Amino acid sequence: TPNTALSQSANQELNGLLDQMNKDSVAAGLRLDLIETALATGDANSAKVAALMSPKQGTSLTDSLSPNLLSGGDAARGREVLMYQSSAACLRCHAIAGVGGHAGPALDGVGSRLDRHAILQSLLEPQAVITAGYGTISAMPPMGPLLTPHETRDLVAYLASLKSAQK
Repeated sequence: TPNTALSQSANQELNGLLDQMNKDSVAAGLRLDLIETALATGDANSAKVAALMSPKQGTSLTDSLSPNLLSGGDAARGREVLMYQSSAACLRCHAIAGVGGHAGPALDGVGSRLDRHAILQSLLEPQAVITAGYGTISAMPPMGPLLTPHETRDLVAYLASLKSAQK
């Protein structure tokens, strides 16, 4: 395994950034990267990270994790997740550009229909809002256990980029 120990000054800097993140004064697109860096160090920063990643009492999973997963992301990598990530198997149930299944709504233009928060909620809590015409219970499993946080963030970026030609 690679050595992930940080120098004392780097650890202090990371600790300061985690404190700033806790006060919402770190760029949203950097949050997940800072969290993963802190987790990789395996030291006292892990406790701060656990607090930042844990669902807050009385708050939905989506609302708790959205500061870390809504900004940043790479739409090209998100496309790869949608097309090829075997544990999520998105195209088994969803179609895009006429390719894929029909058990769930087509994803063409989803970025015009849903904002990033709603897309994230659909991934993490698919039972929260069911698309009209698809019953009262979603067959989609929550993607949180199936995708890494980076894959989730990238998938949100990709899906948000899918705008319909007609507005």
